[in-house]
Amino acid sequence: GLRLAMGARPRIVRRQLLRAAVVSFAVGGLLGVAFGAAIAVAVTTFVGWTILLEPRTALVAIVFAGIVGMLFGYYPARQAAAQQPVVALRSD
Repeated sequence: GLRLAMGARPRIVRRQLLRAAVVSFAVGGLLGVAFGAAIAVAVTTFVGWTILLEPRTALVAIVFAGIVGMLFGYYPARQAAAQQPVVALRSD
């Protein structure tokens, strides 16, 4: 709301919010991959199973999380950028 009130164009606000959604989902995907790898290594040491951690699979998971962030972040970003600055500031 503040950016709209300061004169930012809705396109810029939408882009900023969409980037924030993609980055937060990708970081979540990265943390999920790290947590999953840590669990896999822990199971390997305690149970004795053999595991295979593929970097390509981890990259696919992180990219997929970023795509999910883009898909689920687009509509809220569009809605926020379309609001009038006074309405956006009042709801912040």
